[in-house]
Amino acid sequence: MQISNWSRALVVMVLGAIALPSLALGTAKPTFKTIPPQLSSPEMLSAIAPHGAEFGEISGLISRNHLLAEIRDNGKSDPLSEDFVPTNYGGAYNILFMTVDIDIDPKTGILNEVVRIDLQRNKSKYDELSFLMPEFEVTEVTDGMGTPLTFETKFGYIYVTPAAELAEDDFYTVIVRATGKPDCDGGMLVACSFGKKISYVTHAHYFPRNPDFDLFKAELRITVPESLTVAATGRFVESFPVVSTANAEGVDPESRQEDTAESPTEEPSSEPPTEQVPEVAKTTFVFSHDYETQLLSFAIAEYSVFHDDSTFPPINAYLISEHASNSSNILELARNILDFYGSIYSPFPFGNLDVVEIGNSFGGGYGPQATIMMMSNVFGLSPNIPWFSSLVQLMSHEIAHQWWGNFVTISKSSAVSLSEGLAEFSSAYHYAKEYDSRSNFVENGLSYMYTVPKEADYAIGSGLLAASSNYQQIAYDKASVVFDMLRYELGDEAFFAGMQLYTDLFGYAVADMYDFLDAMEGASGRDLGWFFEQWILTPGFPDLSVHTEVSSIGNGKFSFVVKVKQDESTMQLTLPIRVTLEGSETPVDLEPMQIMGPESTKEYVLDGFPARMSTDPERIMLQRTYSARQGDLNLNGIADGNDLIDMAVMFHRNIVAEYNGNQYFWPNGSYLPRFDITGDGKINEDDLAFLLNEFSY
Repeated sequence: MQISNWSRALVVMVLGAIALPSLALGTAKPTFKTIPPQLSSPEMLSAIAPHGAEFGEISGLISRNHLLAEIRDNGKSDPLSEDFVPTNYGGAYNILFMTVDIDIDPKTGILNEVVRIDLQRNKSKYDELSFLMPEFEVTEVTDGMGTPLTFETKFGYIYVTPAAELAEDDFYTVIVRATGKPDCDGGMLVACSFGKKISYVTHAHYFPRNPDFDLFKAELRITVPESLTVAATGRFVESFPVVSTANAEGVDPESRQEDTAESPTEEPSSEPPTEQVPEVAKTTFVFSHDYETQLLSFAIAEYSVFHDDSTFPPINAYLISEHASNSSNILELARNILDFYGSIYSPFPFGNLDVVEIGNSFGGGYGPQATIMMMSNVFGLSPNIPWFSSLVQLMSHEIAHQWWGNFVTISKSSAVSLSEGLAEFSSAYHYAKEYDSRSNFVENGLSYMYTVPKEADYAIGSGLLAASSNYQQIAYDKASVVFDMLRYELGDEAFFAGMQLYTDLFGYAVADMYDFLDAMEGASGRDLGWFFEQWILTPGFPDLSVHTEVSSIGNGKFSFVVKVKQDESTMQLTLPIRVTLEGSETPVDLEPMQIMGPESTKEYVLDGFPARMSTDPERIMLQRTYSARQGDLNLNGIADGNDLIDMAVMFHRNIVAEYNGNQYFWPNGSYLPRFDITGDGKINEDDLAFLLNEFSY
């Protein structure tokens, strides 16, 4: 899933001197490889806007799937709409309810857990039950009556033999006792951490799970030293004090001899008396998961808890002392985002929302059920700080996951963009309304188009996308733009009616891409098969070469012919056209062009000579436009002084930035590829020199 904490703001392109492609004049189409940055320098951090590394609901499961990586690395074909999660033939059951009881030492990260799994058999031909199990030491497995069961652990699974053969639809209970430390290497991020201030576990690699990743209701009980507070997914129920005598060696205190004094009837022992284990004051926190989920996440710290119960849902903020003074800003922002999404989608689907501060090692944000967890640094941002918008972006993405990924859960890996892509669309759309700026959409499109090589591209509906090294740029960035293109295609009213129908049909359930398509077609009354095929099931985007011709037709009017050719694609899209006439500073929006096939032509009649033309001026479409006529950068049909003026305006609007001798990709929303004549990611003196070569008076 998400790879780095600040990658949306700045991504390392090459560690050292960059070798940029040598391209023909006017046809520059560079692709930059991205490498996650190591941003530890205070100067670097102050030079960029932090943007969170959001993480989706099935990511921890898919990213650990070795078969997906093998398929990808061996270059095997990608059946775009199929799900490539391998079938495990030992599951054969559905989890109905799970009770996870944990005693944890945050200093060491050692968990002692008792997990009760209430399940129902759905296949009778298997004589054992298998569970995905972390590399913990399983000390005992029993049934619900306490009868010991035979079990075996191997290759990350625990195989349990029931006391009696189970028939199909039989109910059964398995209780697993285990101890160990979670594997904090989540594949693409730090899935857990045990620190001095904050400890957290975000993903499910600490308790036994169904290999088929089904949804279940649960109760999570976490016991910690009494000075600490636990925040977790679900709904907080209660906390109560307990006394524990667990020792550092992990020996079951109940197995210890209560009285170490010698019995008068026994022979004196030559062994020293067993050391009495001191009692430790602890607190148990209980969280109920009233709605089905896949994930039980938690964080532990000396939190201060702040509340906003002014309206539904109640919001709780779990903050460490350094950020307690910012609690009102955090709560107000969360409330505003909830209200916004409630107005365009559906009412908030859970009974509460907890906003939880976790360690910076996580590298961004995470949005499991009824909870959002974000890295500590962003909790210090307030409205009077320039980077506050970065907190807005990160929080709005994670809150969007309450709808996309939790309320509606994706049913297979090929639908991952319905979680991450819709969350990123929601965040960018909220940002556009809040700041009157489409910069997030534009930068997301640039990130995808300029960092994903064509040979490594996947469709956003691909079953292999979750294993791609370009997962973020496709599942987040491209998908968010594609959903916004669908909004433009349908119009706001029909699009958001479709989103509401989608939640009506699949709320508290699972859905895939075809379910989403059915909802959007049902609400709009339109056949969207072409859009689905082109943008969901097919990788890539069009490069457009634009040629214009202008001629006087008398009475002060001009014929303006626009010809658009596609490079290596025959995609269909609606291309907005805007012109500014000589002597006017007010641009005019013309009828959009319908781009169909390799070449499309449309003639306009203008009331004056065109000084400049813009294709897709609001940057809605996922496409790159170049001028077919060298020097005609403003697309008005001739290379003239207006091109020189526009080059001056575009000067140094680059998507490549230098820092400490290295060069980085920077998703600069003001960059226009047709002004980057040399194709090096920079609009600079070299491009000006080429333009002057073509300039005619």
